[in-house]
Parts: sequence; structure tokens; C-alpha cells
Amino acid sequence: MNNLLDMLTIEKEINKNVLNNANRYEAIGKILRTTEEYYGCKRLYDFFVCEIAHHIHSVGINNSEAAIIYFDLLLRNGILSVTNKNDYHLFKYEKEFLPELLGARAISGASVCRHMSALTADVLNIEHYASWLNVRYIESPEELEKENPYLHAVVGLIGKNGKIIYDPTSSSFASEPQNKEYTLKTGSRIAETFISFTSLTEVGDLILLNPQQCLVNTEYEKELINVWYTPFEEVILNDFLNLVKQTTKLYRDTLNEIQYLKKNARDIIEEIVDLEQRLQPHGDTPILKWQLHQ
Repeated sequence: MNNLLDMLTIEKEINKNVLNNANRYEAIGKILRTTEEYYGCKRLYDFFVCEIAHHIHSVGINNSEAAIIYFDLLLRNGILSVTNKNDYHLFKYEKEFLPELLGARAISGASVCRHMSALTADVLNIEHYASWLNVRYIESPEELEKENPYLHAVVGLIGKNGKIIYDPTSSSFASEPQNKEYTLKTGSRIAETFISFTSLTEVGDLILLNPQQCLVNTEYEKELINVWYTPFEEVILNDFLNLVKQTTKLYRDTLNEIQYLKKNARDIIEEIVDLEQRLQPHGDTPILKWQLHQ
């Protein structure tokens, strides 16, 4: 007979007896990974991620830049979510202890940067090198001296000649454009401080990468190291915009295949969202019940 775990009580006891926050996080996550809900959610999520990666490959995409552009179209058009939307929503209350399932939240259609970035990295890592990166935006080099926190998650992706940055919450791409006049005039000076220019598709702010990146998901240690030490790709803006145009056409031409994929995966998507909500409850009202089966 299965054991029913009252996770609110367990969490309370762990918080009472374990002083270090990191150790608390690890202890709760360890218990969650023993549950039936975790096993089911992880298995289905991994399967869905592989299906999306396979679809991207099957439509003829074999380079990482086109893959990330195509993925962005899938994400922002709601193809990957149960609600057919991709809304940015920060819940007031949430329990979140499983970094390997952060991407599952994005499938619900209501998530934030860390969830969208995790799903992106999970899919792209099937055939390419991608990693969650922690960043903050700045408007000018003068802001380098400010001690603002790095609270935004993006994805670093290794391309043909270096890495580019993809921000799923704004559907924007960043790197080092060949045309420096397209960026801030002081851009060349601060490129050495892990600044890239955003966006490649429209003029924007600068991205500052946290020089102390942390490994969010231990499954991707190799990917983080490779992405981090790969220099920024010097992108020819017109070439990149042409690639966006070509990939967008490919997306439109393969809409029937995309819809067929989603129709077949509908039950799986709904089950992932249900299990993730039970594993890591979240909402805009207080969480009063958190029970799992072991």
C-alpha cells in the first residue's frame, strides 16, 4: 500500500531542524524524487522534450541558430503549452525544489524566465549545446558599478562561430553584431566584461552575464562549462535577420505537422502539467494542501 506524504508537515519539520537554506532545498527535493508523482512527471517530461527536439530535426533544421529561432516560434505561439499560450506570470505562492523539472512549468502556459529558459535548454541539448545563464539588463556602461542582483534567466547557445544569447521572455537574441554602430557607442569597450548586445532583431539594452554562474541542474554541468567558455559569436546582422525570415517561413510551412504533433501529445502535456502542479504546487492563493504518494 502506498504511503501518503503530507509534504507541508515534512517541509515544516525540515525547516525547523535544518538551518542551512541550501540543505533544506536539497532535503525536500530528495524526498520529492521518491514519489510516484515525480517518477511519472519526469518520465513524461523527458519524452515530450525528446519529441520536440525530434520534430525540429525532422523539418530539416540542423544548425543551432535556426533551431533556437524555430523553438522560439513554438514557445511564443503557445504550441508547447496546454493553454495554447505562453504568458509570463509570477505566482504569489509556490513550492519549487526540482531544477530538472523547471521546464515542465512552462508547459502550463503560465511561467517566468527560469521555467522558459529551462525548457529551452532541455530541448536544445538533445542535439546542441545550450545552458541556462543568469544575467541582468543594463542601459549603459555606468551601471556596471551598481550592485544590482542577477535575477533574470536566459539561454546561452553555441552556434557555428561562438555563442549567442536567447531570452525566451522577450523572444529576443543577443550577441556581438559586426556593425558596432548598431549598438551603444561604448559597446566595444565593455564587450570584454561579458556584455553582449541585445537585440539582434531590434535595438535594446545590454546584457550583463553574472561572472559567478551557478549550476542550476546537475544534469547539464558539461553544457554550462562549454557555453560559458565559448566567446560571443560576431553576428552579421543582415545574415541573422535573413535566417529569422527563412526559419519563420519554415515554421509556417510545417504548421500542419506541428499541430499533428501537439494533438498526439495532448494527453501527455495535460498529465505533465497536472503532475508538476501536485509535485510543486503554485498559485495566487495560499497553499493549504500538498500530499504525494510514495
